[in-house]
Amino acid sequence: MNTLLKALKSRTVWYGIVIMALGGAQMFAQDIPVRPLYQALFYLTAGLFIIILRFDTDDSISDK
Repeated sequence: MNTLLKALKSRTVWYGIVIMALGGAQMFAQDIPVRPLYQALFYLTAGLFIIILRFDTDDSISDK
């Protein structure tokens, strides 16, 4: 449990939680049309942000 609490201090973990929530919301919002171009741009931006967060991270989760 202690590791989970430490993980919640990580911006990368919180970003992953947000991406998961958006993916879950997409399952329930299938009637809302989203163009494939916008979906692709979202995932490209999400991936880039994960890379940026990784380079910004110096500590492991166990060090938090």
